[in-house]
Amino acid sequence: MQTVLERTPPGIVVVPSLAGVWGRPHTGRPPLEVQMAALQAAFPFVDSVSHFAYAWQEPELERERRTCSGH
Repeated sequence: MQTVLERTPPGIVVVPSLAGVWGRPHTGRPPLEVQMAALQAAFPFVDSVSHFAYAWQEPELERERRTCSGH
């Protein structure tokens, strides 16, 4: 994220994208809420994120989808 911000021209909004599953690690990644907390701690000015859903790859995980509103 730091490298991207350093190379982004002024006026361009950066929206980080996170991949994972709520409430548990997935394929070596921490749970989404842990990733979001770390991102907010390191870059408190970031006010939006994009979340990559694994549901299309793993349909059985579809029920685990949640909204990020308020984060």
